[in-house]
Amino acid sequence: MDGTDWASLATPYGTGESLPAALRRLLDLDPAVRAAAARDALDAVTHQNSIYEATVPVALYVAAILNHPATAAGEHAHEADLQLRHPTLETLLDWIGYTAYDADDERVAKGERHFGEGFLDACPDMRAFRDLRPVIYSAVQPFLTNDNAKVRNAALVAAIPLTEHHALTGHRNQLADHAHRLLSTCTDRYKRDPVLESLIHTRVSARATERGSRP
Repeated sequence: MDGTDWASLATPYGTGESLPAALRRLLDLDPAVRAAAARDALDAVTHQNSIYEATVPVALYVAAILNHPATAAGEHAHEADLQLRHPTLETLLDWIGYTAYDADDERVAKGERHFGEGFLDACPDMRAFRDLRPVIYSAVQPFLTNDNAKVRNAALVAAIPLTEHHALTGHRNQLADHAHRLLSTCTDRYKRDPVLESLIHTRVSARATERGSRP
């Protein structure tokens, strides 16, 4: 946090000068304050499915605080508040997932079809986020077995695009059991659709590999 020159980093709305204060409020003991901070910090680096200069350090900070006790402090006291039914931890994981999909292999493939093979060279912020996927995944992975179903589901949706990184391919099959559990218990289409698509893709890839290995 302190080692980042936030004022020099571009966001869709200017610079990241105001981000440190908002990010620190993500660790406030009051969940209402954290909810407002999430809007101020995360929405400030998210616009039109694009990765900005400030997105990468924000993602690293969010990954670093996922396991901080403050992300769940006081949640139960506000259960009746409709605005706070999504715990802070779920909100942070959701944001990581949205951002990871904005930098996934499909997005890169689309960019290369429209702008040529040098697409990623022209998008250094997206490349930087993609390079950090193993670090971010290591922070997300423990929440795949969280006691809170919403947190588990958000972690799975975030993990799927992160494991496209070549260093994480061994984790893809490990997500299958989590995926089947989500599909059998969750009715949220925004969680179900990417998980179902991932399962289908994994099966197709496995069959193609099997055919290619036959003599």
